[in-house]
Amino acid sequence: MTQKTYAVIGLSVCILIVSIIYLLTMPSSLTWAHYGADGGDLIRAVAKGSLPHPPGFPMYLLLGNLFIRLPWGNPAWRMNLLSVVTAASGTGLAVLALAKILDQPSPLVLAISGLSLGLAPLLWSQALITEVYALCAFWSALLLLAVTVRDVSPWGGGLIVGLGLGVHPTLIFLTPLAVWGMCRAERARIGRLITLGVAILLGWGIMYGGVLLVLARTPSPWADLSSFNGWWNIASARLYRGYIFDLPMVDWPRRLLALGGILARQFTPIGALVSILGVKHLWEIKRGLALSSLVACLGCVLYAFGYNTTDSMVYLTTVLSVAMLWFGVGLKFVIERLCRWQPYLRWLLVLLPLVQGIVFWCQMDVSDNREALLWAERVLARAPDRALVITDEDAHTFALWYVHDVLEREQGIQVIDRDMLGYLPYRGMIAEELGLDELPVQRDVAELAFDLGRPLVYADEMAQQDNE
Repeated sequence: MTQKTYAVIGLSVCILIVSIIYLLTMPSSLTWAHYGADGGDLIRAVAKGSLPHPPGFPMYLLLGNLFIRLPWGNPAWRMNLLSVVTAASGTGLAVLALAKILDQPSPLVLAISGLSLGLAPLLWSQALITEVYALCAFWSALLLLAVTVRDVSPWGGGLIVGLGLGVHPTLIFLTPLAVWGMCRAERARIGRLITLGVAILLGWGIMYGGVLLVLARTPSPWADLSSFNGWWNIASARLYRGYIFDLPMVDWPRRLLALGGILARQFTPIGALVSILGVKHLWEIKRGLALSSLVACLGCVLYAFGYNTTDSMVYLTTVLSVAMLWFGVGLKFVIERLCRWQPYLRWLLVLLPLVQGIVFWCQMDVSDNREALLWAERVLARAPDRALVITDEDAHTFALWYVHDVLEREQGIQVIDRDMLGYLPYRGMIAEELGLDELPVQRDVAELAFDLGRPLVYADEMAQQDNE
């Protein structure tokens, strides 16, 4: 069998099995599970032609506009399906990249490696919900495939990285892979590096100077794109810059333990050892790729470690396909040694993805999870007519946005996020929706409700009462 045939077999097995598992464990609507609190914001932005939270994620909006138009399911289900498709496809691309790296790869190695990536709990969790990280995994696998197929041109590698920044800023950490891919050519390396930088900026400009502005057709709570300053605030994610490397030192030990646990869980502890072995072997056969992949992963790990939010570890989804490359190289090395000793023992390695599926299924399965949707529907149904519904948590705000703005329930009610009232674009949007000329930042929501003659409901207090 040819190398191409091996790759096709491994690719087909991985995509089919992983897709089935994702569809069986995917929720039927909006969910807060697996750090999915931002789902309502993303769906609202796609459905209303608006912008989600910074940096706006133009590539996600572009693909979301295709999936939101599907004739099946509700809007949240369609956007969950986008994550399923991109995660499963990214797994397939990573398998193809591994096939190009390995010499005479077997279908067994490719299938085990791809399944282990697809069933890694971090990717599995993000493949089920409305979030941008499944698309991150797809894009990183796309770059990995591009740099392993042949000597990538600086324009090709740079554009993939630059356009990838329209998926998520963490894809900038994959730049070392693009540098390795193009610097295998001996000619004019300095000139090629300059071209790479220009191509990255061009890709970023296409996303944020073109796609973002075209797709943002209606007012956004996050940005006013009528001015350069407003556009730059969202394109540069100014609102969230303060979280970068802001983790207090007192939290470092706990974050280190969490990081170690997450890294060990992805391919199982045995798989983690195989990956370490793969790095060592890759260093011997393709030192440039080993070094560039290590630098890429280290940059992303440090960023996720230092980012001061509780969900920062999901950023590691960006480099999971790179880790799978190490795993696959190590797996082939191990299987070759087992074949010399006891050939049948290599089939025991099939247990690795099987163990992942068995151990993590219950944790990942959110097919019956309707908590976010039911909570938002209950709050809006219990609120008096024309009420101002006040929230203090992003998860509650975004769930209410989904039910109120996308599903168009209880249209006489106005949802207001109290924390966002300090943000000028949001105040302007709320003032317009309430029919006011302006909304002073010092204005208390209780006074506002009194002046407007509208009832006041605190959604977070209602949620606490429900829990009690």
